Amino acid sequence: MNINFNHLETFLAVYEYENFTLAARHLYIPQPTLTNRVNLLEKELGFDIFERSDKGKRTVKLSKAGKMFLPYAKQVVETFYSVQKRITAQIPPEKEIKIGTSITLNNPMITQKIDELISAEKNLNINLMYIGACSIYESLLKKKIDLAIVLEPLEERSFTHFPITTEDFHLFISPNHDLAKNSTLENISSLEGQKMIYYKPFETKLKVSQISSIHFRRSVVSNQLEFVKNLLFKNMGISFLPEMTFNVEINKGDLVQLPLRKSEFNFESISYYIAYRKEEEYYKDFFIKPDFSLAQFINKDIKLFNEDQKTALEIIG
Repeated sequence: MNINFNHLETFLAVYEYENFTLAARHLYIPQPTLTNRVNLLEKELGFDIFERSDKGKRTVKLSKAGKMFLPYAKQVVETFYSVQKRITAQIPPEKEIKIGTSITLNNPMITQKIDELISAEKNLNINLMYIGACSIYESLLKKKIDLAIVLEPLEERSFTHFPITTEDFHLFISPNHDLAKNSTLENISSLEGQKMIYYKPFETKLKVSQISSIHFRRSVVSNQLEFVKNLLFKNMGISFLPEMTFNVEINKGDLVQLPLRKSEFNFESISYYIAYRKEEEYYKDFFIKPDFSLAQFINKDIKLFNEDQKTALEIIG
């Protein structure tokens, strides 16, 4: 008989959601794959386990035979996880944590959190990797990573989320830009006719804000932050980004950052979250500590940069 564990998990997911589409989404597999698994399971068992409704095959109920099969499938799956949990509990955990992030790795918030974790856990090995937003939850569910740092929480019962911090949008421009002489961006009308550079993760949030009414001369969208930075360096446009994005470049004078006048720009703040599998909240306290702000961390880095620069000048002198 060619029934495997995946077939039983698929059967239980369809039973729980009573819908092929929702079950496939829960398992992070294409719906045709789910349908094939169910069809193969029914073929191997020799009877139908679901009754398809008149609305089509996506909405289903257990057949009489499916109801009889249900407790046996549950027992096999529950036994597997129970054995796995019991054996795992007897094995000393490796001092390694795999962290995935859909936020660019040079974001100061990422650096801050990793810095805190390294300081507290001297013998911990950290495997930090960038994973696109469309794949990061699948990686978390399949245990390719232990936790995820994301911009958007996924409302799914397999995960828990905790807010880490928030940032406001600021305008980033070249020192040679006409707006660079200002200390803040006062009026939204001053954006008319500008060349806009969107960083892909924030494109939707920005396009539903007040700037949706602005007529830009042209717009460029990129999911590569380094490319956005290079366009700004060359004075080829303006970009709204989280306030801490290019702190080293701001400090060196390569870019100019303008805060937004709150009464004129009522942008929604950018929120960062940490996501876990249910009941597996590794090092949670280090990622949601309230006593050390992102701004403090950035100011510490800038102070160190200034001290290094001063020392270098003294040596040259």
